[in-house]
Amino acid sequence: MVTLENRLQAFEKQHQYDEELTFLINARAAHKLGAWAARTMRMSEDQIETFIHSEVFDYLARRGMAHVMQFVSVKMKENGIHLSDYVMQRQKDRFVKEARMETMQMRFHPKASSASKEA
Repeated sequence: MVTLENRLQAFEKQHQYDEELTFLINARAAHKLGAWAARTMRMSEDQIETFIHSEVFDYLARRGMAHVMQFVSVKMKENGIHLSDYVMQRQKDRFVKEARMETMQMRFHPKASSASKEA
């Protein structure tokens, strides 16, 4: 009985870790996607940060990463920038991949990632 409880606790910890990691990756990817879209729409640096924090992150928290891509696509179309769904999906995939690599690097090699930022 003790081993079953230990296994259950280990499973719950792993699930919590996986959820936290997924959240961090999605938040980083949403930031990258939002920044890319804002720059494409020729926003100023202040407008970019406002767009990311007030709209993109809010959308991520309420709906999830798939909806962030749709939201960004609609915003770009409203600003006269028409990109295909394929291009938007490729950008999102690229940013998710980059975010995963950066997050994992920070998780497992925190000193190496901070040293590379300083260089």
